[in-house]
Amino acid sequence: VALPVSSLVLEWMASGGARAKGPGSRSGRTDPGGQDPAPVSQGCLELVKSVAQAGSLGGAIHSTAAWLAGSGNDLTVTVGLLSSDSGSLDVYESLGPLAQGRVGMNFDLEGSVAGWTINSGNSISRCGLGSGGRAVTTLSRSDPSAVRCGSCSAAPVVISGKSVGVLLVESPSEEGTGTGAEGTLDLAAGLLGLSIEKILLREQKKDLQSRDGLTGLPHPVDFMDFVRRTSRDVYRFGRSVSLFVVEIDSLEEVNAAHGFRGGNRLLSACGESLGGMAGSEAALTRLSASKFAICIPGMDQAAAEAFAESVVRSFDGMTVKLESGEISPRVVVGGAVTRSDRRIESLCAEASRAMVSARAVSSRFQVALLLASGQNHGVVDP
Repeated sequence: VALPVSSLVLEWMASGGARAKGPGSRSGRTDPGGQDPAPVSQGCLELVKSVAQAGSLGGAIHSTAAWLAGSGNDLTVTVGLLSSDSGSLDVYESLGPLAQGRVGMNFDLEGSVAGWTINSGNSISRCGLGSGGRAVTTLSRSDPSAVRCGSCSAAPVVISGKSVGVLLVESPSEEGTGTGAEGTLDLAAGLLGLSIEKILLREQKKDLQSRDGLTGLPHPVDFMDFVRRTSRDVYRFGRSVSLFVVEIDSLEEVNAAHGFRGGNRLLSACGESLGGMAGSEAALTRLSASKFAICIPGMDQAAAEAFAESVVRSFDGMTVKLESGEISPRVVVGGAVTRSDRRIESLCAEASRAMVSARAVSSRFQVALLLASGQNHGVVDP
């Protein structure tokens, strides 16, 4: 991010943007006597450094908002990003007299300065908002604090050429938010957009590195972390947790008949199918070449038996299209259920044992119940 940030700062300096520390301070230019404009203030350089070095989305947003809020008296600085439906704004940070109750809220943008800024992609400054001549609100009509605002300035937060949020500065003064406010906001919003993009790219790279290259599923280490985290709900609320090991029995046959590309296609299709059956509350991973593991919190023994049976039946009726034909995968399922947090670490091993035993029964699934004593467990033999 160093190169684009430097380019942005140089462009901002060359264009004669605000040299002041922030929107509420005086312009850093000298009097019009033929002298050169004053250089960028130390405050701006500190902003560049703090935003560029931010390690998280919240850190970048807070650094920007705090810098702007500290640049003038009674300023309120609000940072919001578009929600997933792009029709409303999620407020991530709001500092100042009008900030109360905003953070964490979702606001409708219709008829607001914030909404216009995002939709147009342009910065704006409005004053005289309390005189009654401008029936427009700053953040949202549903925000009660906005009626106490006398003036405001706003700049869009842009990522890859698209407005994804807004940086809003409000002041009780009817005269405006300060000399050079728009130029300073453009700098701050530009830096914030670059920093957010860098953070999102880094998180995306990290997420890709922590996933199986074939199926896109999390690695077993992350899966087991999820399993261990469920022990808190088991301990606090006595909730059951179930873990299943599913092996694709037909993988070797597919590799022999259709090649490894056919086997990879089978594994990818099976991973996708298991994810749909497990649901959003579950965790799923690829344990080995032909084995998958699923952890479902809150699932008791009866539900686990029904789920294991449904997996076998679903795969029996499933058809995977390959380049050289179609195949129907055959699976074996082993499960383990417990309501004891002390047995969490044993779930995967017991589910694997149940899966081995399931090969000897016609239904091709078995579920083990792990008791709190840790000395024995029951196996449901269908």
